[in-house]
Amino acid sequence: MDRVIFKRTTTTQCLTFAILAVLLPLSSTTFAETSDSTSSATAYLSSYIVDLGGLITAPAHFSNEDWLKTADIFAIGGVLFALDGNIRDAITDSKTSTTTSIANVIHPIGEWQVAAPAIVATYAFSYVIKDPHLGETALLSMESLVLSGIFVQALKTVTHRARPSQDPSAYDFSGPFSSSNHMSFPSGDVNGAFSVASVIAHEYPDQHLVAFISYGLAGLVGLERMELNKHYASDVFFGAALGYFTGSYIVKQHGHPTEKGLTLSPIVVDHGVGISANYQM
Repeated sequence: MDRVIFKRTTTTQCLTFAILAVLLPLSSTTFAETSDSTSSATAYLSSYIVDLGGLITAPAHFSNEDWLKTADIFAIGGVLFALDGNIRDAITDSKTSTTTSIANVIHPIGEWQVAAPAIVATYAFSYVIKDPHLGETALLSMESLVLSGIFVQALKTVTHRARPSQDPSAYDFSGPFSSSNHMSFPSGDVNGAFSVASVIAHEYPDQHLVAFISYGLAGLVGLERMELNKHYASDVFFGAALGYFTGSYIVKQHGHPTEKGLTLSPIVVDHGVGISANYQM
């Protein structure tokens, strides 16, 4: 099994370099205002390093409101963590051939190998139709996807949590020194989906349908991962939260942040967990 994981990781790394090789020469028209395409490409690549450092040190600059939001996220995540086994069992008991078939159709949406080429295609399309804003959105989406993926892989390596399909216990964590292939926490597919959805929604705050579709598709990826018994609810929730935060941060640094648009907040209700949607016009 370890050999299979290594092969997939190597393929992903090669795909990353191939995609950056396509984006870097093209980024001169939308990312940096310089006359030299090499300088523009360097600026774009450098932003990955700068923003990675900014994300790591972001908590040091949190306001009281930021810390309250963080506390809410960990509180809700803690509740989900405590209920992981029960939620898994409930999903398993209600599973049908139809829901599994639907989940298999949704599954590719969360795959990095699908998301990254789609972003490249979007950028190429923006280049053809001369839409700098769409091009910027594609570039920021790629950065968000890559950087959030770095954090996800770090957390997976540190925790080594067994997937629902690997161990009957919902709390099997092998720790950072394990050589196991347990990589459940957090969900990489959900993280990638929300990291891109967050960028798109923040870049087009006045187009509410765009936000609903973006977050809706990302949410479906989360449901799909639980339906296929690949992740627990807390894996999905923390993956989504990390993706959302990464995308929001990157747009704030380079894009057009605004307080308008769709805000999604997880809530705990009497019979489970839900999502509160709020519009700020």
